[in-house]
Amino acid sequence: MGPPPTSDVLKKLPLRTLTVAPFWVDRTEVSVAAYRACVERGPCSRPPRTSPSCTFDLGDPSLPISCISWEAAQVYCLAAHRRLPREVEWEFAARGTTQNIYPWGSGYGCGLAATLSAEGTNRTCSGSHPSPVGTHPAGASPYGVLDLSGNVEEWVSDWYADGASELSPRAGASHVLRGGGWLSAPSLSRTTSRSWGSVREAGPNVGLRCARDD
Repeated sequence: MGPPPTSDVLKKLPLRTLTVAPFWVDRTEVSVAAYRACVERGPCSRPPRTSPSCTFDLGDPSLPISCISWEAAQVYCLAAHRRLPREVEWEFAARGTTQNIYPWGSGYGCGLAATLSAEGTNRTCSGSHPSPVGTHPAGASPYGVLDLSGNVEEWVSDWYADGASELSPRAGASHVLRGGGWLSAPSLSRTTSRSWGSVREAGPNVGLRCARDD
């Protein structure tokens, strides 16, 4: 997984005005229970256990599914008659028309999101795994969407590009991850933070949520 731009870099990128067509996005990240049901039905594959922190086998169905590759995320959403959100949709769901640093506004605390507890520390807000989905209602976005900061980084459909001029490129070597996760610093879990993962990326910090057209 690649390093996201630092907050200083993000401040220097130009703002742009975009029109986003009406869409729906899941209120929470996909849970272990929901993903397990897809595995049992047949369309989805059991996620690889790339870390002891991968949530599929931790015995808590309310945790967000993690250790999911981009392809597995896409398969799940299509099987659920939905799709992965576009990057612009994800960011709109996270901050709407505001300039919110985080989905809830500004300021940070462990009661708002499951990330690392502070910059420069390895201590997480949620212990040895992410929090159950929807655990942080005070961290909701302006539209009531939960865990868009922290818990697990979320795949979007777009290929990754560094430049601000390249919006949703048609091809690439990696896909975009948004929102940061329980192993991400607060500064890398903002509404504007971006990261990337290769097609094989399936670590314990990575999960998904789905969207659909209105």
